[in-house]
Amino acid sequence: MPESYTWFLALRYLVTRAIHFVALLGTALAVWALIVVISVFSGMVKEIHDHVRASSAEILIQDIDPPVSYEEIKKLVEADPSVASTAPRLSLVGV
Repeated sequence: MPESYTWFLALRYLVTRAIHFVALLGTALAVWALIVVISVFSGMVKEIHDHVRASSAEILIQDIDPPVSYEEIKKLVEADPSVASTAPRLSLVGV
């Protein structure tokens, strides 16, 4: 079957019956919306991941026995040249 005949037949049924044209537009709109929603959510998830990563610690020191002050721990940790900074964090578990 010639290629031009199939396109002619498809165009003929698309134009003569309005419901086919509406279905085609509805399907195209649904596919477009699906692509847009997935791309927007992918970008949002990446941004949230970056924000959480930036605000959370690389290492967490806890449950030291015997208890030591933050200043002593800070001196020990910041003695390492690869450490940029430290910050205390209060964690209340089981209150």
